[in-house]
Amino acid sequence: MEKTASYLIEPLLTQYFLMDAICGEYLEEDTRKNIYAELTRVFCIPDWEETDRFFRAAEEEPFKSVTDSAAYERLCRTIEFARKSGQSLELTETDRVILARKQEAMRIKTKLFDKVCNLTDDMIRDTLSNTAMNGDVDAMVMLAYMEYNGICVCRDRAGARKRLRLCAKWNHLFGNLMGIAYDPENRETYYNTLYTVLRSADRKAVFSHICRQTGYSGEPVKDPVADMLETAFGMKLMKRDTYDRSVAKIAFSQLLSAEDKEKLLLNNKPETIGALLDIPFDAKRDAGYSFDCSLASNIPLPRTEELDKVFCGIYPATGHIPGGYRPLLVAGDDEYIPEMYAEALKAGFSGSNKVIEIDAGTLTGADFAEGKENFLLRGLSETKQTHTVFLVKHCDEMGEAELEALAKLLDYGYRRKFKLLVPTVSLDLSDVLLVLFASRVNPAAKRLARECDVLWTAPITQEEKQRMIETVFESRAKSFGIGSAKLEAEGRDFLTPFKTGQIVLLLDGALKRAAFHKESVITAEALRTVSDQQSIRRNKREFGYLGGGCNEEY
Repeated sequence: MEKTASYLIEPLLTQYFLMDAICGEYLEEDTRKNIYAELTRVFCIPDWEETDRFFRAAEEEPFKSVTDSAAYERLCRTIEFARKSGQSLELTETDRVILARKQEAMRIKTKLFDKVCNLTDDMIRDTLSNTAMNGDVDAMVMLAYMEYNGICVCRDRAGARKRLRLCAKWNHLFGNLMGIAYDPENRETYYNTLYTVLRSADRKAVFSHICRQTGYSGEPVKDPVADMLETAFGMKLMKRDTYDRSVAKIAFSQLLSAEDKEKLLLNNKPETIGALLDIPFDAKRDAGYSFDCSLASNIPLPRTEELDKVFCGIYPATGHIPGGYRPLLVAGDDEYIPEMYAEALKAGFSGSNKVIEIDAGTLTGADFAEGKENFLLRGLSETKQTHTVFLVKHCDEMGEAELEALAKLLDYGYRRKFKLLVPTVSLDLSDVLLVLFASRVNPAAKRLARECDVLWTAPITQEEKQRMIETVFESRAKSFGIGSAKLEAEGRDFLTPFKTGQIVLLLDGALKRAAFHKESVITAEALRTVSDQQSIRRNKREFGYLGGGCNEEY
């Protein structure tokens, strides 16, 4: 057998002997042959006849009965006794390879099942599942193979692929070979990992052999994360057979640079890594922003031209133009119009994106800190995706210090290298989508406008206000459980002179009162009573959408 195939036959035998030791009681002879044949295919062993001698030898005594550590030790004692007593018991090279692989397989079985004999299929499934959940890589690869092929467990190919991807990322040879055989959509990733792991002079031929056997003719590239893991394994900083999720969170992060990963993982400071578990290093960039214009176009007021400008403003993000999006600010002297566009964007992004609404008026200095308190990092900790939409409302209510902090955060370059203070690493938050809204054209809105693409909304017309009153009344009435309620004409006339934010407050108060008293008609007198109780007056402006405690004349 050629040298490259010899390198692969040993892990093949280990996996087969381990499978036989665990599930052998439930496997017929033909099934074992099929398992061995499938393993030779996955391990890229080209010639079944050449490897058949290993299978035949393993299926005969004294090796066939070695299914646990005790049986292996008895065989070793028998061989040693025969040698010392001068009996003729010669071991061929095939015997020596089988004996060494049996030893490794029995070691792994003992680790997984703690010398338990008479394994039931339920015990096999539960033990492997629990041990795999705890990060044991041997359990993970074995369970992935069993799940994919339906051996002693229910067939679950989707779950098997998910499990083998983790093993492959941990530089496991069998995990990557299974990935090539069973996960064709991600084959390039597995080849890159194998190319990195097998790039030493004595293993390059092994990688070339794998490529020939699997028909791969691409140009693999070195995977920097796989290279870093190999270094860490060689330095004994991490265990090759234990998948450490804390380490993996950092190693496979799409937000950290390779330099920062090495600084965190190769300095052997586990206490630092443990302190970072709340930071969303594991946020993913699985796909770009998807946006449904038909859902977003269903707005109460027919402002087609303005809505098109909103869509145009977010197009670089929805059109997958990296770095092309400049934060959009929607601002005008009205509370309802910016909120309407915020709801439109929320509906359009709702498909496969996570939308987080932020009240800018409540943000403090801590929310912009260069640590896990930052509102962007808190949001990413929940979503686990960098493709998250932050709708930042009421920006006109921000204090001066918070305003400057937000303006800084709007800069693409700053988000791309967002620096954490502890530890001193940078996160790439450039994919985060920020859309700002303001209901007053005040100095705060004008300050943010310098950092944004801006849509200055037109003032609401009397006709639009009438439609707005009808729309808000209908939706609010349903939310209060009195969808059949009516608003009398005098009540509509009473509301018309108020600002839109005040109108919403008055309707909420009147509907709440009507629900309590089981009334079905909202009168002007009821609205006037609410206005007097809440001290809402015409020709006054409030701070913030839906009102606040402070008013100012204008």
